Amino acid sequence: MAMLKYCYGVLVIAFLLAASTNAQAFWDPPIIAPTSPTVGQVASVNIRLGDCDVLIHTPGYPQVTQTGTQIKVVQWGQHWEPGELCTFPTGSAALEIGSYPPGQYTVSLDMRYRDFFSDIQVIHLGDTQFTVAAPAGAPSPAPSLGIVAMGCLIVLLLAAVWRRKPRARSPLLNKGTE
Repeated sequence: MAMLKYCYGVLVIAFLLAASTNAQAFWDPPIIAPTSPTVGQVASVNIRLGDCDVLIHTPGYPQVTQTGTQIKVVQWGQHWEPGELCTFPTGSAALEIGSYPPGQYTVSLDMRYRDFFSDIQVIHLGDTQFTVAAPAGAPSPAPSLGIVAMGCLIVLLLAAVWRRKPRARSPLLNKGTE
């Protein structure tokens, strides 16, 4: 009877080991929403991740910095190496990065976390690009006169007024014609 219990125990352990799946750290490439933002529209970087990785809402995060057309986003999270601690559900996060003038931008997304020994580590989650377009019907500058053209216009107007101005006849000039 003891041997039968031992065999059942070995079979249960073997079945559990065969049925278990190893959790893996994963994250999908980041994407921008909306895909083509316009001037004044707030853009977000979205990412889906889970199992061994999770992003955590923490004061001061996300940290968004910009150098020219390069935008760096750092979000606080947690990462475990594959194993028993990989129990995070699959989820997604949308991190607002701001609104930008027209142009093409590259976004780099990193996750900062504390490892098992409480050391701060950084994982690069990915890069993506997006283009900000000017809004439809954006005002365009109207042509105007320069200073030289404005001076010429004033001279022409004064000449036209002077030519059309009725001349006052002096009674002295009209004396000899009577």
